[in-house]
Amino acid sequence: MNKISKQDFLGKAYDSYNDAYDMHVSNAHTNWIEGSIPVHPMLKKLYDEFKHKNPSARPSLTFNPAYVGPGEGLYHKVAIVFGDAVDIPRGWMGVDTNSDNEWVYTVRSPLIRNERYSSHNADYHIKRSKDFRKAKALALDYFKPVRIDELMKEAAYWVGKAKEDINYKAMREVNKVMEMGWKDIHAEVVNMLKAGYTPTTQRFNTAMSFMQENGAELVRMADYKPIKCFVWAKPDHITYKIDDGEERIARTLEEIPEEIRDKLYVLQVANKHEAIVDVGIRADDTKFWVFL
Repeated sequence: MNKISKQDFLGKAYDSYNDAYDMHVSNAHTNWIEGSIPVHPMLKKLYDEFKHKNPSARPSLTFNPAYVGPGEGLYHKVAIVFGDAVDIPRGWMGVDTNSDNEWVYTVRSPLIRNERYSSHNADYHIKRSKDFRKAKALALDYFKPVRIDELMKEAAYWVGKAKEDINYKAMREVNKVMEMGWKDIHAEVVNMLKAGYTPTTQRFNTAMSFMQENGAELVRMADYKPIKCFVWAKPDHITYKIDDGEERIARTLEEIPEEIRDKLYVLQVANKHEAIVDVGIRADDTKFWVFL
């Protein structure tokens, strides 16, 4: 057996894992996944078959071992992640007992819609089966490597909100400086009729001066629609995609086009979810929208 080091551990509660590992090494437990995690024998069978079909899959221990009943101290479920996105669990597989106290396989995924339950029920995203083949098919159907299109869809809210914030701020500035009472407007109409078009009120004069200096940029911001590039920084490479363009992969930042790379440097130290005009927005520590 090979104990996972704290540095390489995926999940939570390393101390619980450490205790479970030591306990079952001393008990000569025979069911281990990846040669390092003591599990219920049914879970080992399911995971090993899934791993055979998906070599890049890895287990993440986001749960503690079971400490009550049969199989005490063993892991009854593990989250599934994939090699280049170990921070994004795709769901979990495990075993549990049903109402007849029979062991059944369990698969949970946010993609599952179990219509036997309401969407607010904890079981809405879970399917169970005593049949190994059915459980294997569920795992293979619902646990897939992360695709950049998924992340773009999830992060679309933040780029949409960033655009709205930019548009709103521009329109608010215009509306604020152009807001006038009827007396100002009336005086200007009278003056315009006399020709010359020289403002007679300080507010209108201020508005005219403001718009002369800032109008073009505010109009641009009010209708700001930049080309967007989604960037996903993985542990060993970077994936990026411009709007509906082709997904591209770079091994280092230096391989990314300079226009995108320079803006990424800025976004790496920017506040999360804060839009920067003509630069972009940082969705989180590994995902960015760059404005081109």
